[in-house]
Amino acid sequence: MSYFIQTDVTLKWHENAGYSEMLERFVPYMANKGWTLRYGLQPVIGDLRELTHLWEIPTMDGVTSVLEEITSSPDSELQEILSPMKALVHNERIRLLRRTSYSR
Repeated sequence: MSYFIQTDVTLKWHENAGYSEMLERFVPYMANKGWTLRYGLQPVIGDLRELTHLWEIPTMDGVTSVLEEITSSPDSELQEILSPMKALVHNERIRLLRRTSYSR
C-alpha cells in the first residue's frame, strides 16, 4: 500500500520563480529517498502563492527520518538545495495520507 505526503506551502510575495528553481533540484533528491512527486499544483484563480504537492511514498517506514534529514541534515548537497527556503516560504503544512477504500 502506498502512502502520500501532502504539503501545502504559502510562499512569500513574488517568490514563485525562486521556489520553482529550488524544487527543480529538490524533487530528484527526494526521488533518491523513494519519494515520488505525483503532483505540484498551483491555483489558476486565487492566491497564486499557495502551492500543494502530493508525494507518493512506498511505506510509512522512514518518513520521520527523511523529514528529520530535511530539517537538520549536515548533508552539504541538501543544505545547498534548501538554503533559499527561509527567504521563499511563509508557511508550510505537511500531512500523511492513505488511499480510501473507494479510490483507485
